[in-house]
Amino acid sequence: MLFSSSCENPLLSSDTFPTPHQFQELRQLLRSSHIPPNVLSLVIFSTSILEEYDAAIAGMQAEAAEMDGMLTARAKVQYFIDGYRALQSPVRRLPPEILCQIFEYVSERMTNQPVNLLAAELWRISRVCARWHGVVMGTPTLWTNVVVDGSERFLEQLLPALRVSVKRAMPRSLTVQLQSLDSYSRRFHDALDLLAQSSKHWRRLSVDLTNAQRYPRIRTTLFGLKGKLDCLQELRLVNVQQGDLGDTFETARELRRATIIARGRQTVPDLPWSQVVSLTYLGTPSPHAADLHAVFRVMANLSHPDAAFTLRVVGDTGYLPRVTSHISSFSLYFTSFTIWRTPHMEAWGRLWDSLTLPHLHTLTIGPYDLIDDDPPPWPEVQFRSLSRRSSFHRTLRVLRIANVVIDDTELRNVLEPLEALQRLEISDQGDHHTVLHGLLLFLGQQTPEGKPLRVPRLKYLSCDSQLVFTPQIYFDCILARVRPTPGKPVFEAVLSHLPSAPKEKRKEMEEGPLQNLVAQGRLRFSFEAWVHPTSKH
Repeated sequence: MLFSSSCENPLLSSDTFPTPHQFQELRQLLRSSHIPPNVLSLVIFSTSILEEYDAAIAGMQAEAAEMDGMLTARAKVQYFIDGYRALQSPVRRLPPEILCQIFEYVSERMTNQPVNLLAAELWRISRVCARWHGVVMGTPTLWTNVVVDGSERFLEQLLPALRVSVKRAMPRSLTVQLQSLDSYSRRFHDALDLLAQSSKHWRRLSVDLTNAQRYPRIRTTLFGLKGKLDCLQELRLVNVQQGDLGDTFETARELRRATIIARGRQTVPDLPWSQVVSLTYLGTPSPHAADLHAVFRVMANLSHPDAAFTLRVVGDTGYLPRVTSHISSFSLYFTSFTIWRTPHMEAWGRLWDSLTLPHLHTLTIGPYDLIDDDPPPWPEVQFRSLSRRSSFHRTLRVLRIANVVIDDTELRNVLEPLEALQRLEISDQGDHHTVLHGLLLFLGQQTPEGKPLRVPRLKYLSCDSQLVFTPQIYFDCILARVRPTPGKPVFEAVLSHLPSAPKEKRKEMEEGPLQNLVAQGRLRFSFEAWVHPTSKH
């Protein structure tokens, strides 16, 4: 046997080498992960035979028939050599787990692509070799992102691609995205019916119902999902209008996260609100009063102890009902083009006046997408009233304020009663400076015993700053917060300098005394360039 480790100098005639048995053995090796120990010696031996063929061919130009035979025999040897050189390729040493991770990156990169495009890409990868084919076809997670697009250009291969993807993904849960549902195509509706058969495996579902109201077949399919969404945990709905969904999702017993995106007049569907942990409502300009009222009623129904509510407000809120909600986290985001300008300057104040949040521990306020050139003013009176009503002095642990017009006096008034606050994140914005001497002096005050006097439980301070304060003021503030001896909890400070910050101050901050505290294990300190926030879409 040619591949036997005991056969160091195989006696083979060039007329018979390689034999059909040797070809068969090479093909089996190429389809496996095994690499024979004597590959290099085989390549050297085969190369010597190849050189003999080349010499013989050069001396036999006149013998055409014999030349053809020689060329055929040479091609066999060349194939033999190429095959064994392929066995030495580094990619063959990658274990299947690593290949799977690489292929999963390709699948994740195409998360929002229609299922037929994803399936075509995976098929292309699987045709590289038998080993890759086995990995692609045997890894269900590669096929779990299913995007069904009703656009005409994607309909031709939609049904067969969907059938393959659902079959290959089983028994894993699916991430399903339905978009461009305004289609009368029979192929599209057949694809929806096929997909609905796997609804018990859906884990995440995104439905864009824009223009779908004109197509009753779509609504019938969605109504038919009621009671079949056993594994659904995350739901994203776009442009839901009255009657689109009914109570389809009210019985989804595993549902925990919901996102509702309004594009025009929209209603809030019936969901099992008592079990929802995270709700995001992204409003539309000039919302109808009934829309926000419905959102606030839902906010009152979020009773899970860890419930988080994210609200994007665009336009005048109008009158809002008074609501008591037991959510633990509230994120309020604004857009740049309406709410803070006349005649909507009081919209934010009305929102604070309407709420009572007795269990809130995290509050985030800022722009939804990009930094606003015209940031909103801080409604101090209304917020202080909300703080007293909701007992923030006992409950609020985390406060994030980004790109809001608030002077350091107002900010000190906000922070003064927050005795339980542990994490504070604030930022400067444009020509408006929030991180000033007054704030740092306020946070750096100490009792006669050397303990922090204001916001005594603060453990984390993050500032996006133009460094309009003197570095020593900042150093003193942090030093007042650090424990006198190493131990837990360690105070953590993050200072991100904005592009407009003076270069000389940046250097002074980098070379300041805080690095000694870091070396002693008493402080975690990060001084870095400001990074533009990413979109929250």
